[in-house]
Amino acid sequence: DARVLTTGTIRLVSPLIPRYFAVFLNLDLNLFEDVKIREALSRAIDKERVIREIFDGQADVISSPIVPGLPGALAVENLYNPQKAKELLDAASWKDSNNDGIRDKKLDRKAKNPTKFEFDLLFPDRPELRQVVEIIRENLASIGISLTPRPLSIGEFATSLQARSYRAILFGEVITTGQNPDLFP
Repeated sequence: DARVLTTGTIRLVSPLIPRYFAVFLNLDLNLFEDVKIREALSRAIDKERVIREIFDGQADVISSPIVPGLPGALAVENLYNPQKAKELLDAASWKDSNNDGIRDKKLDRKAKNPTKFEFDLLFPDRPELRQVVEIIRENLASIGISLTPRPLSIGEFATSLQARSYRAILFGEVITTGQNPDLFP
């Protein structure tokens, strides 16, 4: 379906482009291995705000990288709930033990100090993605997580993506008509 705006004799049609943007986490790192952590991150990000403020309402929240209308798409569910995100982090033993505003946890018994919940978010250096990442950074800071934005050139981004040398990336893809929605063929 397309979005249509009609005023007088002018009809503006804005076709929907099946694409998505999502934050992907490197699950090889123990920071994100607990499902409660991944759910807390999802609940902490105000996706509706991103759509409203950056994309002028011309987008939809989705629950998977398979866009609605394609086989395998999940039902849309907006999980935004920062209070629930905090509760999930508490349940996973991520606390702000030194009152510096950043949660921490002892991940390694041998470590002298706890690990702070902080990570870099890599993304292609585009103005609208800078804005998206700033909202994500604000949302995560409100629940005690420190995110450092790392804008990269397309070449640097592709290299990091292929080498899996990231903790988190903001990545998007256009799904063309008739494309196999299987992300792992």
